[in-house]
Amino acid sequence: MRHFAKALALAVILAVFSQSIALADYVSDAAKALEETNVYVATGTENTSTQTASDLQKLLTSVDDIVLVMLPAAAVDELGMTPAEIAKSLSEALGNQHIIGLAVGNQVVGYSAFVPDNMASVLMDRASEIAYGDPVTSIINFVSYMHQWQAENSKPLPKP
Repeated sequence: MRHFAKALALAVILAVFSQSIALADYVSDAAKALEETNVYVATGTENTSTQTASDLQKLLTSVDDIVLVMLPAAAVDELGMTPAEIAKSLSEALGNQHIIGLAVGNQVVGYSAFVPDNMASVLMDRASEIAYGDPVTSIINFVSYMHQWQAENSKPLPKP
């Protein structure tokens, strides 16, 4: 019985450790990549090609505070988080200084700690409504909507 309890305890520790590693991998990998560029597409992400990151990068300017991230659908299960929770975690890893357009498989979410009235989420919802389930099209629409919103509103200052 004592061996069973030890084995069970070890299994629980490994499960928690594995989840922490997955979180660190997806969020840390994206945050590290976003130090150099505004777009991160994880290897193996559904509905993407080797050109996806390059194509999305063309939508952004050098002064954009928008970052775009695409992760495989498995990230939700591996992290045990919703796409909104992943976006918030990523935002925190980036110092809450960016507007995030995130696709996890076919699920998309917009997030920003400093854009008022949950507008990043609202604009991503609008963007996905006309994308017919395509996350890349949702992201493209989101960038367009966010640029339009930024042009019509004073640029919000990131929270320190």
